[in-house]
Amino acid sequence: MSATDTSLRVLEWTTSDRAGQPPRGDLGAPAELARPGPDVLAAVGRLVAVTSAKLRLSGPPLGDARPAGVGAALLCAAVGGRQRRSVAVGLAEAVPMPRSGADLVAHYGVSVRCAGALDAGLREVVLARSPLHALFEVPAPAEEHEVEAVLDLAIDDPPARRAAVLRLADVPTTPAQGRWRGELFERFRFRDRAFVLDVYEAAMTYHGDAHRARLREAEEDGGELLVATARWWQALASVERAHRRDLRARPAFTGYLDGIRFHWRYR
Repeated sequence: MSATDTSLRVLEWTTSDRAGQPPRGDLGAPAELARPGPDVLAAVGRLVAVTSAKLRLSGPPLGDARPAGVGAALLCAAVGGRQRRSVAVGLAEAVPMPRSGADLVAHYGVSVRCAGALDAGLREVVLARSPLHALFEVPAPAEEHEVEAVLDLAIDDPPARRAAVLRLADVPTTPAQGRWRGELFERFRFRDRAFVLDVYEAAMTYHGDAHRARLREAEEDGGELLVATARWWQALASVERAHRRDLRARPAFTGYLDGIRFHWRYR
């Protein structure tokens, strides 16, 4: 089986609802993936469409009509050939960073669907090729500039902006994610204050009870979770103090005062 066949099988798996592990295959003739055939290109197109639908994107991803490149196909070949670890890691490391909105979505689709099946080394390389995944999870310090650039693109496209708001509004799953999001909100309140307020408003609208439960949990924990939770609320506390009119202009935005008080108490 060639690397092209392996890539195609994994691409098809990523857009299916099949459980279990991604398919495995050989990595023969990997250079063929530099010029993928129409079946591979069609499979990448399906991956972009399916992942866009899951993210609730519409139109060209991030308003960018350029097609996806070969990156997702190469990543899928590396995933399928993971039994040859050194070769798979080398192949994944050769994947260029996303250059178009479709690339960003395709790489995200591969990382979300496949990362859990990979060992730590290969998983790290695959995730490093998905700035969108890093945005919603936790980027490495060296990735933060690129990840913020992706968010800059997303907030200029209404469907991508809504997707980012909804993803970032949920309760952080780890203290590291809470710190990252809090730092991101704090930086972006100077670039696009309305976007940051959209995130907090969505957090209270859709996850208000869970965020209030997190405040109680963090206070009881008294450690890293407390620090990260106070950081998560920092941007809203700053906006409430300096730009209270912006909050008053959103009469449906309520329930946030406990979080602001928590921040000032434990910052």
